[in-house]
Amino acid sequence: MVDISNKIESNRRPLNQIKSRKVIRLKQKRFRIALFAIFILGLVVRITFVSLEAWHPIDWNNGALYHCFAYEMTQGKLYPSLATPTANHGASISCLDFGGYSAQAPPLWPMVLAFFDELGFTTLGWQLIINCIINGLAVPLIGLVAKRVFGRKVGLVSSVIAALYPGMWLVSGMLTVESLATVVTLGAVIMSYRFYERQNISSAVLLGIMCGLSALTRSELFLLAFLLVIPIFVSKHFKFNFRKKLKFASIPVMIMLLMIAPWVIRNNIVFKDFTWTSTDLGLTLGITDCNQVFYASPGATFSLNSPSTEGSYADCNYPIVNGDESQGTASAEHYAFKYVSHNLVRLPAVMVIRLGRMYQLFDPLGEVRFDYNFEQWNYSWDVVKMIVFYFLFPLTLYGIYLAFTKKQFIWPILSLVLLESFTVALFSYDCRFRVVAEEAFCILSAYSLTHFYNSGFTRLFTRNFISNLLEKWKNFMRLVIKFLIEAMT
Repeated sequence: MVDISNKIESNRRPLNQIKSRKVIRLKQKRFRIALFAIFILGLVVRITFVSLEAWHPIDWNNGALYHCFAYEMTQGKLYPSLATPTANHGASISCLDFGGYSAQAPPLWPMVLAFFDELGFTTLGWQLIINCIINGLAVPLIGLVAKRVFGRKVGLVSSVIAALYPGMWLVSGMLTVESLATVVTLGAVIMSYRFYERQNISSAVLLGIMCGLSALTRSELFLLAFLLVIPIFVSKHFKFNFRKKLKFASIPVMIMLLMIAPWVIRNNIVFKDFTWTSTDLGLTLGITDCNQVFYASPGATFSLNSPSTEGSYADCNYPIVNGDESQGTASAEHYAFKYVSHNLVRLPAVMVIRLGRMYQLFDPLGEVRFDYNFEQWNYSWDVVKMIVFYFLFPLTLYGIYLAFTKKQFIWPILSLVLLESFTVALFSYDCRFRVVAEEAFCILSAYSLTHFYNSGFTRLFTRNFISNLLEKWKNFMRLVIKFLIEAMT
């Protein structure tokens, strides 16, 4: 008699595998559909905000520069020296070319705007819509990063937070570079996870390209490449000898440096003093390193009228020299470094205050006023952002704790927070610095919320639980009243 049980079992296995593959594909399809729906939600939120609240800021600040740099690129001029006066309460911006050269910011964001200018989207309104779309792309990217590390459920929750949290979309009304910065840094994080998993040259090259795009977006982001290759040397996942580790680590860094090299070479051809990717460091240091910032009178209060300038920026009256931008920024840097070297004792306290401002633990409402006065952020929504952040911040800390206890690899996500925190502590705080770090807050707080839900934390708040709590409270109050009566008699 022939034993056919093994044949039947062998025939069942492919059927089971086919079913499991269909289930996986169905789940992936549902995830993509849900992520697309959340992306649309994020776009609606951003475009509605821009349309109703921030369509024409009175002072566009750096946004006016980016608008004019893009316009000048379409006229064949690469970063001329400009003045950007506004009119009609910010409804129009004039681009006045002084004839010199400028490098007040890295070139990628003006190049993106110039590309859309060539397509006919030249008005401020269209550029704000484009800014909203680019900012909205961060929503699905955050979901993809969270899914890759923590699973589908965390991916969807984190994307919902990113779609609704004002800290992610307030910048969409200002034409500043942060919308693009969130997209390219998230791309770098995704490529870093791909590189860690595959450990091949092509993945290292893709990581380097995303780091290069990040460095061409914001000046401090060139450090991201160095942070993202650290695990190659310290993680047990990379079982190579030191020489091969050094080879893999150097590829992303070299690709990043090659991508920014043409811009750095251009800067050092047109300027007299050495210039990296931008000349904004000198201006920043010039208004953040002086007595008004280091030794401001203690004025920090929980008031919207808080007068404190500690750890912020002020009119420092740094020496202004005649010459090109590089000479001006070099003079401001020399003044700032000399001042800091003479006040090193105070520097640690100032660094702590700057981080306190970044995480709204020091002078929080006063910082809202600064955001409004200097960056033209919407006042009401900035207060909402602060309140929501106080909810997300402890969840983020708990998410970090959970990830470490469960040995989840979150270094690329934490790199965004560490990089911006380092920049703020060492140089200055501006509300726009935290936007890149907000990506990590969305992901890690979603991880905490999902953990609470899965562990049954929400089931505590049932009718029986609340009634038992009230009963215990009444018994406690009876004891307190009884004690007081006995004490009085």
